[in-house]
Amino acid sequence: RLFHPMDFMLAKPLEAVTQELTPEEWLVEDKYDGIRAQVHRAGGRVKIYTRGMEDVTPALPEIVARLEQLPGSAILDGEILGWREGRALPFALLQQRLARKKVPEKLREEVPVVFLAYDLLYENGELLLDHPIEARRARLETQPGVLLSPQYGYRSKDELELLWQSARTRGNEGLVIKKRGSLYEP
Repeated sequence: RLFHPMDFMLAKPLEAVTQELTPEEWLVEDKYDGIRAQVHRAGGRVKIYTRGMEDVTPALPEIVARLEQLPGSAILDGEILGWREGRALPFALLQQRLARKKVPEKLREEVPVVFLAYDLLYENGELLLDHPIEARRARLETQPGVLLSPQYGYRSKDELELLWQSARTRGNEGLVIKKRGSLYEP
């Protein structure tokens, strides 16, 4: 239900790719070092919940302002990030924002934040958990004004390694590999 956070689908860490990941079966996204969150939006109201089901809406007024004007209703899964010049800021800077009920303007300028969406779980009355990832992503891409996590395909293990190195160069933790056709399983 809207405005009642649900459990998150979580990734399992891999120290190394030990099996051949057939490129036709997988999608790749950067693994960001932020706060995993769900945004619930309907009728001009926005709530932001962390993975621990905590309401952190008051600490993120610029995210609320960006999303409260959007039409329709949705539950988005993604990441709260400190963000400047098109890339994530270090997590330590983001932490300064989270324990506050009211965020001073100076801190908002020093640590601007965004919500980067990975997935669409609910849209205009329809729960989407049992839709394949590609269908959820296609619908997510039609959400106006929502910043999306870039998604990549790859053709070889070497290309996957280059994607990982590029993610690290951008200051991200690595990659998240998602199985094509997968459902959202909290």
